[in-house]
Amino acid sequence: MKYFKYIGILSLLIFSFYLTDLATELAINSNPLMQSIKSESDSYLVMSVNATIENNTIIPGIKGKKVNEMESFINMKDFGAFNENHIIYDYFKPEISIEDNKDKVIISGNTTIRQISLLVDNNKEIINYLKKNNIKYSKLLSIDEEIDFDENINIESSKKKFNDLDTLLNKKNLNKKICILDYSNIENCMKKQYYIVKPNIIVKNDNIVNSLNSIDKGSIILIDDNLNINNLNLILKKISNLDLKIVYLSEIIKE
Repeated sequence: MKYFKYIGILSLLIFSFYLTDLATELAINSNPLMQSIKSESDSYLVMSVNATIENNTIIPGIKGKKVNEMESFINMKDFGAFNENHIIYDYFKPEISIEDNKDKVIISGNTTIRQISLLVDNNKEIINYLKKNNIKYSKLLSIDEEIDFDENINIESSKKKFNDLDTLLNKKNLNKKICILDYSNIENCMKKQYYIVKPNIIVKNDNIVNSLNSIDKGSIILIDDNLNINNLNLILKKISNLDLKIVYLSEIIKE
């Protein structure tokens, strides 16, 4: 009998909690603020854009986002009215995503967003110039170099050196888990499920005109070690004229 009594009490408690939650949910849903959020949420829905795959290459898509009505309600409650600046979103990846295709080589950032990325290897003059002018760049890093204050990409080709540098970047929480084709140890990259990127423009002093004409949304630009400052300025001027934002490599390949 005690056994059935305990089951009855437990069932009553569970049912009470259920009723309480139901009453709370009904109260929130009837709140004018929540009704405003629900009526507006569809207008803030952004559908995802699939990544583009061709053979062994991929171009990132864009994540979708939708309003998290409950979180937005909580965030706006103290404000007392609907405010788009207080909306909380849930993000969802595209059906075709770089996250599910890390065996593919990323050959561009998303071409619908006005962004480009600069990669620099050992050109100290260029690095100092970019630092001085607060221009973002991603440093192609070897294990015998100091870790850069900007973004660092492991380009060690030997398995041991790649792993050693990877461990160091992990310890400093600076590992972006990106590899560069023809530089990094690709076998290790694929085992670790890192992104593999191939720059689509390599800027040299003797191809500056072609490079300038090739710059567009999504460009991943590798700066040659011998590029001079004058030609770098031509590149930066073209980027500015096209109204493109310079971002880190990790940003331009992000969905």
